[in-house]
Amino acid sequence: MSLRHATLVLFVLASPADAQLFADDNGRVLDGVLAFDAVVSVTAPDAEPGVRLPANFEENLEGAFVLALRRDGVRVEADAPNYLTCRVQFLPSIIGGQHRGWAYRWDVLYQVLGPLDDLGLDLPAWITAWTAGGLGIAPLGGFTATEVARTCEDMFAREWLRWNPR
Repeated sequence: MSLRHATLVLFVLASPADAQLFADDNGRVLDGVLAFDAVVSVTAPDAEPGVRLPANFEENLEGAFVLALRRDGVRVEADAPNYLTCRVQFLPSIIGGQHRGWAYRWDVLYQVLGPLDDLGLDLPAWITAWTAGGLGIAPLGGFTATEVARTCEDMFAREWLRWNPR
């Protein structure tokens, strides 16, 4: 992969369009929050014929994410008044004209329902109160939904357990 292509991949994956700046102690918003509605979001464009994620990847990711959260003591409840989302965006890594694996961006987001006061509207909207994320590379056939879910969950658990010790 040339430097030009690597730069393009990083730009697309780390686009500032949805970037937010949070203070170091922003995890304080997790203090006392014991239950979450855990969901996943997966984006993987079909860039080349036959270049697809493994079958049932999104369902497997959600199951692994929920299981990992529960192992760390997080209650997962569909009727919780918030969302904890593991969002993953994949791009195929094409080197020398062949699909060699995946580059991906992952984010874990804690979202709460809040008013749109900044716009002068008295309507509720989902607001991202805390987020963390990163970039990863996965070789073809060398990664699982469990590994990707664990990446999201580990980052969240580190911060959540800081404010909610066992």
